[in-house]
Amino acid sequence: MNSYMMALARENPALIVNGCSPGFVETALTIPFAQAQGKTPQEMGMISPVQAAKTFDFLMFSPESKTGWYYGSDAKRSPLHKYRSPGDVPFDGDLSDLNQ
Repeated sequence: MNSYMMALARENPALIVNGCSPGFVETALTIPFAQAQGKTPQEMGMISPVQAAKTFDFLMFSPESKTGWYYGSDAKRSPLHKYRSPGDVPFDGDLSDLNQ
């Protein structure tokens, strides 16, 4: 899906096309996972749907949103080749660590 997003962004320069992850959201689908572990959703690191909407709000309404990028649950640019935790510095596009 991310490759398709990047292709759409490249083919449609007049549009802003991005991908994002809302994160590990507390929903009817994820709560049983926490319960099976004997933990609360918060102990599992789940965020509320309101918190998850932050990225969608940023992508829809922020003039700072670029095109062809992938954003994490904290509305910051994230790499496609490795995990970036919410709160970590945004991805700067440097792929020099790709072959490490």
